[in-house]
Amino acid sequence: MRQRLLVDEYRAAAQQIDDSLVTLEPLLANAYELLGTAPPANAPATVLAATSDALKHDRSDLQRRLDFVIEADATMALRIGERAGVEVNFYLAQQAIENGWSYREAQLRQRLDELRRLSPTEQIRRASEIIGIERSLRILEAPHSTLGIYGDLNANLELVRVGAPLRIGGETPEARGKELIIRALDDTANPDAILRDEFEAIIHDNGNVTLVLPGVIDLTRQFSSPGLGLDEETNSLRDLDRHAFPSARSTSLEDNGYGVRVREWIEHMIDTGAISELAETTIIGHSFGGDTALDLAADSYVNGNLLNVTHVYSAAYHNEGQFDQIPPQTSVVASQNIVDVPVIAEEFFTQTEQLVRGDFESLRHGTPSRHRLEAEVIEEVWDGVGWLVDETLNEIEDAVADVHDIHIDVPNLPRVELLGDRYLKAEDNVLLIEFDGGFEGAGHHQNNYTEHVRRSQNPLLDQFLTELDAAGFTADGTTISIDVTDPTA
Repeated sequence: MRQRLLVDEYRAAAQQIDDSLVTLEPLLANAYELLGTAPPANAPATVLAATSDALKHDRSDLQRRLDFVIEADATMALRIGERAGVEVNFYLAQQAIENGWSYREAQLRQRLDELRRLSPTEQIRRASEIIGIERSLRILEAPHSTLGIYGDLNANLELVRVGAPLRIGGETPEARGKELIIRALDDTANPDAILRDEFEAIIHDNGNVTLVLPGVIDLTRQFSSPGLGLDEETNSLRDLDRHAFPSARSTSLEDNGYGVRVREWIEHMIDTGAISELAETTIIGHSFGGDTALDLAADSYVNGNLLNVTHVYSAAYHNEGQFDQIPPQTSVVASQNIVDVPVIAEEFFTQTEQLVRGDFESLRHGTPSRHRLEAEVIEEVWDGVGWLVDETLNEIEDAVADVHDIHIDVPNLPRVELLGDRYLKAEDNVLLIEFDGGFEGAGHHQNNYTEHVRRSQNPLLDQFLTELDAAGFTADGTTISIDVTDPTA
């Protein structure tokens, strides 16, 4: 870059002058003493010293401008999936950001558009080039899952994939906050938005950052059953036995390889200027991603030195043991479906360890899983009996109407709700939600959680959603997916 060369040249010129003055000043002083005259105001040494000062001043100004250019370049590169320092067309870069394309895709589209504006004869002559570009675009646009691509063994944090941009249009702050949570959770369930060896970040136009952390890959239905060790196709840190289990037994980020890798990416982005230091950040995680979200928020280096994590939304994880580690300036929502089998298993595992340790204080949060299941079974049995009674009464009503032409309407038996949605302020800055949700994916699937967000009208959750909007996390943004392949595997 020419500007960097200029900074170096200014620095070198000033240094050469300073070095020459070391010998020149005594020499001039001796010469004027021999001549018996005082040195003039514009003596060479004075002029050279002033020139050196001017060069240093201009060099500092150039350095500040260069730092700004480098930061802007790094931010642009991050948002278009290109390497920093590569010369790009600003118009094409803007097109890429607005449409969720990589810069390479924007270039191909521009070239195809140019070819299609040629005369029919010229288009026929260049048919092979047109067909080649169209084929490349179809591959770029095709979902990775249809191509059988779920990740790779490349552990490069810099090579990001650009995804669909964030554009939220809710009419109220609560609606916009809900839309952000739903979009993030949907992305964690989308194998094309976030590959098996990736997490997601939304770089908002206002400088804010939203981290979207999916859970383990071992339990997803489209892949093989859980096995020991890393996934051989990706070496993904989103691994059940290697990283999720150790993290479940600890509240330290150092015991969470997934979280450590996310931290390394944050450090790299701040070092390059792609993300501002202490940028306001929210983290949204599902399952192991929810565990990792709270581990990151509880880490004083991540949350306080690198970023300012203002909000965390964790879905489908038993986070209770992490609550007292969260700093007071970070607002947390931990949402749990009361029939989420993995959450119940996590709770049983955690509470067993707490009982063994004699840590009775940590058991005070939430509804015990045994009570959850008992209540749910009673509800289902009652609803089953109620359905049979209601159907029988409906048949009697129809028979009376047919024979005697008398229309009666016996009210249906009401549904019983022994254990409904529960909103508990577990800490001053932590909201624990236990809701009566669906059974999809053993109660663990993201759809159970997005449906709860859609239907919830609780003022405590509404306050959190409103804060997300007020803090700028619903502003437009560029979505990128970042690799979390184990670099040591």
